[in-house]
Amino acid sequence: SKLARLPKLHTLIISGLPKFNDQGLKFFQNTKTLKFIDVAGTSVTDKGKAALQKALPELQFGHPH
Repeated sequence: SKLARLPKLHTLIISGLPKFNDQGLKFFQNTKTLKFIDVAGTSVTDKGKAALQKALPELQFGHPH
């Protein structure tokens, strides 16, 4: 995926996109630089979050403070 080749992607805000779901999260599993992702207001489930967290253990959900 081209997304995995974004070496400086650190924060991703996808909030407010109700059609974005667990399938979409899979595109980010190899984006090792991703540290924060905000999926509020999407169709992402706890199962989808857990799968991404397993692939990216340092990832935090929510908006970076």
